[in-house]
Amino acid sequence: MNSSSTLEGTSWVFKLNINNQTDRDLTLTNSNLSWGYWYRDNEDDSAPVTVPARENVEALGVRAASGTWTGYECDATWKDETKGEGNLGTISLYIDVPFSGDNESSLDVNGLVSVEGWEDLPKSGHHFTRNITVIEVGNQLQVVDEDVQRVQSEFLEYLNVTAELNAVVQNWEVLKDVEAKNEFNILEYVPKSYMYPPKDTLLFRTDKHLIEKKLWQGIADPIYTSRYAKDTYVDEYFSVGLYFVNTNPRLTETIPAGVTKAYETTVEVTSAIKSTLTNFMSIRAALKVESKDPISGSAIASELESTYSVQNVLEESNSYFKREKQTIELERSENNRLFVQWLFSTAVCIYRKDKKGNVSLVSISEWGEEVIDQVYDY
Repeated sequence: MNSSSTLEGTSWVFKLNINNQTDRDLTLTNSNLSWGYWYRDNEDDSAPVTVPARENVEALGVRAASGTWTGYECDATWKDETKGEGNLGTISLYIDVPFSGDNESSLDVNGLVSVEGWEDLPKSGHHFTRNITVIEVGNQLQVVDEDVQRVQSEFLEYLNVTAELNAVVQNWEVLKDVEAKNEFNILEYVPKSYMYPPKDTLLFRTDKHLIEKKLWQGIADPIYTSRYAKDTYVDEYFSVGLYFVNTNPRLTETIPAGVTKAYETTVEVTSAIKSTLTNFMSIRAALKVESKDPISGSAIASELESTYSVQNVLEESNSYFKREKQTIELERSENNRLFVQWLFSTAVCIYRKDKKGNVSLVSISEWGEEVIDQVYDY
């Protein structure tokens, strides 16, 4: 093995960060290097290590030999060595990134632990980082750790958030009490702290915008489909812009103290509310009405685009925001950190108020506007 100095610029590298959220040390009991060099914390000959209880460390790093023509291949096993019924089991890693041929990888878990964050390596590529969190799920006596119960409860709460937002968006009596803003600086609304699980948050709405009656023919109301029905039963149609911030917890990266991270990723973040509104028509559907009336759906689309300063009202709603590949570099820090990608999204909603005063959501279209990267110490 080569005992050369740090190679910050090497490009064929695999890193594994383990966030051990159990009360037991995960002891390194086995490690084998078939090809390449151990490269933990960006230092040659720095072998894999044990992961202490309640700590988050870079547990393993490996790089290809100089010139990268041999690739790298290794395996390692971490084990709870506690004797008796409470033993949590083992975690076994295998990595093979050859110079020629498909990549292979596996993470096998045996015992009473749950591992989140692992993804097998794609067939191609050579520079990878994996961040996994190890959680105790119970013991053979069916006693569940209090921290596990808390995490499970919080995750269920996270799953319910979009349903809560769905209810707010559909209920104008609740939504009208949300703070109204027409001008804002998006940077002022980046969350100041990060709590797990993150909550999709409705930041504010715009003022209510009445839609002129001459444009009603351009709205494909699923209940009142004809001009006669609209004139007879509808008191008004109006629109409101909504602004959300959210993140996908699976994309949150843990960065141990003293580690330099570089990301080169294409970001996809799930939207806040689109997936829970499948029973409603998108604005695209609501506005693309073929009519002999000279006032067509395109007229109302143009008005909404002008009102909310957007140019994609007629585009189909997406359930995610895609950002083109870019490189993000984070310098070393003395603190453990979290790297979070916050998605700011916009939704335009059309509501109907009938002659009896009942207000209902007719259609909605939401799309991602911008992803802002934020780093938090913890």
